[in-house]
Amino acid sequence: MAAPILHQHLSEVWVVVRAIRNQESIVDAAHVWMKYGAMKTNSGNKPSWLGIQEQSMRIQIKREVDGGDRSSPSLWTVLTSKLLARRWIGRPAPKLPQLELEVGKNTLLYFRTRGCTVCDLIDMKVAAACHQAGVNLIIVDRYSKSDAPEDQTIYAQPGNILDFGGAINSAFQVGIYPSLVLIDPAGRIVLKDVGGGQVPAELFGTYLSNRFQALLG
Repeated sequence: MAAPILHQHLSEVWVVVRAIRNQESIVDAAHVWMKYGAMKTNSGNKPSWLGIQEQSMRIQIKREVDGGDRSSPSLWTVLTSKLLARRWIGRPAPKLPQLELEVGKNTLLYFRTRGCTVCDLIDMKVAAACHQAGVNLIIVDRYSKSDAPEDQTIYAQPGNILDFGGAINSAFQVGIYPSLVLIDPAGRIVLKDVGGGQVPAELFGTYLSNRFQALLG
């Protein structure tokens, strides 16, 4: 009968919805089986009105273990990071002991992660735009570029943070990369740009400079 099977599918989808509502780990929520199309009429082989074949799909997310950091963004953060970005405008920036903001200065938090090809393309453009506008730049890497020792030394330099465990990313609800958070001298967020604003990489420097000019004068 179609009704019991439909109830089973809805129950499995609810597992995912509940994971999102509870903000469970994206890795934990990834091991959910969702089955679709197993509805057939009493004739046996004739497909139902859904018009799809019986199949199954496992949601699975894999990533390398980076320097022993097995943490990951919550599924809720990944799904809502861009959707809720505008709600951050005007809020005081979260205060964290591992994130020191210079009082009275405009500061851009540039969130990156390992394997982010867009980040690699805009790195220098972000740095140049900040230098030109007199904006302090703090690079927050969710995972280091690699586990090689030479790629760890950069975090001993000012303005470069390895967010081991993801506390800073979590505080600013960042789950998509690159993400930019601009904080004004009063400590309030005036820009949260998620995913690079869908701007071509070659134009990103101009885009960011224009945003600085519009928001900071």
